[in-house]
Amino acid sequence: DLNQVKDLELSLRGCFENIEFSLKYQHTDQVDSGWSENPTKNWHTDCLEVIVEGGAPSTSLPRIFLKDVPSIFGDGGHITTRICLTKIEHVLAERTIGSFFDFGMGCGTLPIAAAVLGVPRVGGCEIDPDALQVADYNKSLNNCSQLYFSEKSPQETFDLVACNIQPPLLFDVKEELLGLLHCGSILILSGFTALDNTLVEKVFVDRKLKMLGESNQSNWVCSVFEYINS
Repeated sequence: DLNQVKDLELSLRGCFENIEFSLKYQHTDQVDSGWSENPTKNWHTDCLEVIVEGGAPSTSLPRIFLKDVPSIFGDGGHITTRICLTKIEHVLAERTIGSFFDFGMGCGTLPIAAAVLGVPRVGGCEIDPDALQVADYNKSLNNCSQLYFSEKSPQETFDLVACNIQPPLLFDVKEELLGLLHCGSILILSGFTALDNTLVEKVFVDRKLKMLGESNQSNWVCSVFEYINS
């Protein structure tokens, strides 16, 4: 199974540190029905309210508005988006964050939220052209024209990076994510269930990344790491 394959890959990498190689594997255990099944539209965290366009505010919190696009993957309605945003708020409360990047941003919920919460330099990337078009619309809807959205990640680093995508793609983009980090950067990962949590830790926790904590909500996990590059 995938766990055995990843264990083998990690063992081989430990034995042959100076040899470049890769193993191809197929992940079939992830339960993905939760990504499209009854997503919550209007929702809020402790610091921000997220409202689908046309909806009415229900709190006095700062808010962002999103286009209603249930057919687009990454529309901001999935529980992992809420978990990630909560973690982002916690990081902002504990550290001075001057920049944020969302790798696989979907329709732009997290970058827009980070900008509204006061992060000065914010960007995101998304390979789905339909989602990227909606992200640009949401950016304009929230008067966040300064945000950098693209199909590819930039050649620069950020204080805080989020990636909310499912395995095995999450594993495949590890090196790209590391390229967005500098010493002291925080990496927030989600998009995986408790069943995959141990495997995610095995893949990501190494000499460069130290786990700071994790949370579990409705069986979906969000993990936080610090880039130490030792």
